[in-house]
Amino acid sequence: MNLSRILALAALAGAVLLSAPGIQAQTWAVGDTLTVIQKPLQNIPDIVLPGQDLEVYCEADPGTQGWSASLERGDLSVPLALESAVYDSAITWWRLTFVVPEVPVFDLYDLRVEAEGGVSDLARQSVKVQ
Repeated sequence: MNLSRILALAALAGAVLLSAPGIQAQTWAVGDTLTVIQKPLQNIPDIVLPGQDLEVYCEADPGTQGWSASLERGDLSVPLALESAVYDSAITWWRLTFVVPEVPVFDLYDLRVEAEGGVSDLARQSVKVQ
């Protein structure tokens, strides 16, 4: 094949691709698509004091209800009080705010988040209470 034919075929293929209806650009997920908890994570833990708010971002259906969370360390489980749960359609995540209570040990904790419909996740060593 000569160069003029190759260029003509390339131009035709480009024109077909650009004019094809219904073809959209690939969108990429904002965060981890394998877990519910998007923030905080083990590689980016939140550092909080007792009495402060802990903001948790979760990937779940917009209609999800019944959110709960706890800090876990070994056999210890400290429930967190839910202050607000707002679905952010711009990032398609839930923004959950929990109040961190007094804890018996200032250390790194695992964060467990659950909701109705079988939503459950554990982010290991993702919250440092000091």
